[in-house]
Amino acid sequence: MASTRRERSLRGTAPHIAVAAVIGVGFATCLSAALALEVGELASPGPGWWPAVSAAVGCALSALLIAGLFAGVQEAPENPLGDVRWLRVAIFVLAVIAFLVLYPFVGFLPAGVPLALILLRFASGVSWLSSAILAVTVPAALYVLFSGYLRVPL
Repeated sequence: MASTRRERSLRGTAPHIAVAAVIGVGFATCLSAALALEVGELASPGPGWWPAVSAAVGCALSALLIAGLFAGVQEAPENPLGDVRWLRVAIFVLAVIAFLVLYPFVGFLPAGVPLALILLRFASGVSWLSSAILAVTVPAALYVLFSGYLRVPL
């Protein structure tokens, strides 16, 4: 009886494990690309330092998530995908793709403001007023931080 319950629970957890594995592979790919750049040292980091650290943390967290899913397999939810609103996911993906297409042609701010507005209002459901305020201030603050303070050309 216990093995049947465990098999049923593992089946319910399998989509979570698959998603965590795909995310882990994505982070591993990013780590590989980051290591191809000059990583440098802690005292004088190169352009690949931060992407390598971020991707390594992502790989570790993905591995921990998979291990946790295997450890807690008997407590798998009946609906493995939860309450996902697929329209919001589609809006998020399309907005990011549009940003990536527009960014080289119009620049960071003209592409970032509509992206932030779409993501805040439609993908996350923030009010129009808050979305409008944040859609202007967050990309502007990021622009000032990276372009002005860190001297990263955007």
